[in-house]
Amino acid sequence: MTDLHEASMGFDLEDLEPFLGEVAAKLEDFGPGDVQTIVEGVGSMAVDEEREWRFSVQREGRRVPLVVRVFLDDFDARDLYLSSDPALAGELQRLMSDFSDRLGK
Repeated sequence: MTDLHEASMGFDLEDLEPFLGEVAAKLEDFGPGDVQTIVEGVGSMAVDEEREWRFSVQREGRRVPLVVRVFLDDFDARDLYLSSDPALAGELQRLMSDFSDRLGK
């Protein structure tokens, strides 16, 4: 089994869905329906609650795991953790940084 590496960042509630949409645009087998499932689940979370979703995505001709974990720090802040193979985790961390830069946060 592949060792999982993690990409993580804090998100305001209104930024979570657009970011996950960008992730979905880059991966096969992780689409708008998956994003909606996560966003709906996060929307019903209580403070200090954590939830996790597991997916298998296609990357460079092979299947790799994608684990999406969200921890609700406070009412408006979510910590998002995306775990996958090292190459994809690095790509996701860069995507997070780029997203944050575009938002000016």
